[in-house]
Amino acid sequence: EQPSHKMASTKPVPVDKLQVDKAAKALLRHLELRKQEQSDSKSQLFEDDDTILLVVTLKKVPEKGQTKPIIIPLKHSLYEEQPEICIFVKDPKAEQKTILERQKAKVAKVIGVSKLRKNYKQFEERRKLLNSYQLFLADDRIIPVLPRITGKTFFKRKKQPVPVSLKRDVNAQIKQIVSSTLLFISAGSTIVVKVGLSSFTPEQVVDNVMHSLEHVAPRLKGWKNIQALHLKSTDSVALPMYASLPQGVLRVQTDGVADKALPAPASVSAIETPAPQMDESDDEDDEIQVKPTHKTINVKNKQIIVPPPPKEHDKVAVASTTSPGKRKAAGASAKSPKVAKQPRSAKKSKPSS
Repeated sequence: EQPSHKMASTKPVPVDKLQVDKAAKALLRHLELRKQEQSDSKSQLFEDDDTILLVVTLKKVPEKGQTKPIIIPLKHSLYEEQPEICIFVKDPKAEQKTILERQKAKVAKVIGVSKLRKNYKQFEERRKLLNSYQLFLADDRIIPVLPRITGKTFFKRKKQPVPVSLKRDVNAQIKQIVSSTLLFISAGSTIVVKVGLSSFTPEQVVDNVMHSLEHVAPRLKGWKNIQALHLKSTDSVALPMYASLPQGVLRVQTDGVADKALPAPASVSAIETPAPQMDESDDEDDEIQVKPTHKTINVKNKQIIVPPPPKEHDKVAVASTTSPGKRKAAGASAKSPKVAKQPRSAKKSKPSS
């Protein structure tokens, strides 16, 4: 998708630039120390620069994800002036390669879909391919099938193939892509945008973050839908730069009083359901009269809900204070004491005719 400068926000970015600078300096310092510690490690042979990512947390999850990325312009390019480029094309490969040669497209490698599926099945083969080129392009006609072929390897390294149209000027599209970053809108609450490299200066990272936000926010339904912003590398902790109050503010309805908003989620734990009203006073040892059996249950420092007495038309008296089922439900948490059953002689005698 082509970048639309009309989509750039005209409102100032509500992010403290000083906070972004602090996060950028701390992250770059962490990456530099880690690189020094791993200078002799073989893992450093696979990737020279770590990727710096802008993490956007949304309040509302997008209804559906988008396969094609959105091009976001940057002030400082993430690529060299002439990056090594590999392009995946639709079969037959020879036909598509002829089109690229006719345009004198600046690509170093052309791979057909069938060859990509056959020769790059293993993880090690895909990793070698990833480390051989800085930028990957793909014929826009094969974008829907690429995730099943490439797997998660390209996604984890943030080197997803960028769609291009072979019917248009490929070199012009490459020039635009090299000076931009990509916004992939997924069906989740977190959006990740590549904004820098570990070889950048803090000023370059800050410039790219602030400039990209002018174009990212409108694509995500504005700042009202952005919950938080963080800065991180592919495998570091996320450093906070911006936070907004959640959209769903907790409200408590009180009798006869207007709703009161509780701004902090921690306030939820402070809200308790009022205890049921009891007829007896709250002494240390409460005595609760359970009718009609006239038996007393002593409950210490606990409150239980007493079931209602039997209706007047019931002719059979209750044989015990509470049935085993009711006694378990009413006093499970309070550990209700056992109540002796009434003898059979305690039943009310029928009135004589």
